[in-house]
Amino acid sequence: MKKTAAAILLALCLSGCTGELPRAREIEGMDLVRTVGVDQGAPVRVTVSTGRERQSGGTDGPALVLTQDAESISGACLAIQGQSGANLFYGHVEQLLLGEAQARQGVYAALEYVLDDIEMRLDTDFYLVAGGTAEAAISAGAEEEPAARLEAMAADGGLRSWCAPRTVGAVLEELLESGCSYAPAVVKTGDGQLEGWGYGLLRDGRLVGWADSEAARGIHLLNGAVEADLVTVETEALGTVTVRLVGGTTRIRASFDGDTFTGLSIDCRVEANLAEGGARLDQESPADTAEAAAAVEAVVRARLGAALSLCRTYEGDFFQLARRAGMAAPWRWESLEAQWDPSALVWTTSVTVEILRGYDAS
Repeated sequence: MKKTAAAILLALCLSGCTGELPRAREIEGMDLVRTVGVDQGAPVRVTVSTGRERQSGGTDGPALVLTQDAESISGACLAIQGQSGANLFYGHVEQLLLGEAQARQGVYAALEYVLDDIEMRLDTDFYLVAGGTAEAAISAGAEEEPAARLEAMAADGGLRSWCAPRTVGAVLEELLESGCSYAPAVVKTGDGQLEGWGYGLLRDGRLVGWADSEAARGIHLLNGAVEADLVTVETEALGTVTVRLVGGTTRIRASFDGDTFTGLSIDCRVEANLAEGGARLDQESPADTAEAAAAVEAVVRARLGAALSLCRTYEGDFFQLARRAGMAAPWRWESLEAQWDPSALVWTTSVTVEILRGYDAS
């Protein structure tokens, strides 16, 4: 929890406040909220969903979904209390969803509500709903419990090289530091399920664009966060080969001509396991094996380029590139900061891929 009882008590003592702390409540008299959604309303609409195992209900059943319009998020949450037969507890909220329209208007209010609220936590997973509302996304999955679906997606984050969870704390920290960040996006499928769909790009606290498909995979490569990304390539010597990207590191450095910043140097090194199509790999020459690695390197380079191009297109440092380059050469930071312009970003990319069979990997 980001706030401890001792810290809260200390804050009250230092401020000279004589108000009482919230009264303790028995767990049997509460419904545990697991998912909170925020949309445009009058002016804001909040939707909350409990788990299927409701403490006050005593038996399993559909998740309780409640929606309220109000002037503020806190006002909506307070009004929602009157709709439930039990007290709603927000200390176990696991996901915060923002509808696309609300995200384009602004995300700060929702993120800072989590920061300020005494019950909610900064390690809550944060999602944007692409092309829809948080209310619809939460309500559509009520029978299956949307929190459980999002939990499953988060647990499979290593297998989802195009969409992995990010916390409220991580996104808010980047927004406050650089004005830019990114957050995973979900869409509601035709059967009402929630599915991961790339990332939303945030600049100055607002959603400005999306990173889907190859660009989203490029974000993972930039962060060295690849665990099970499949790449299929065609080679002249070996035919169709599929490899699984299982690890990687990417170093980002700033290049200078004298004191003039000329661009970024991206060095990406990836380990891959052979997944399919390599029956003749051991019998072929090193040149043939190198051909397969080169084909995968071209795919990796294109994915990195797709992600980096988003910084130019939407004029934002969504992936904290300046900070990472500055950390690599802190003595250049002042010059880099003064000349940094993501809309004119130039980069050179070096990619190395090592392909191993499963039994060769250590």
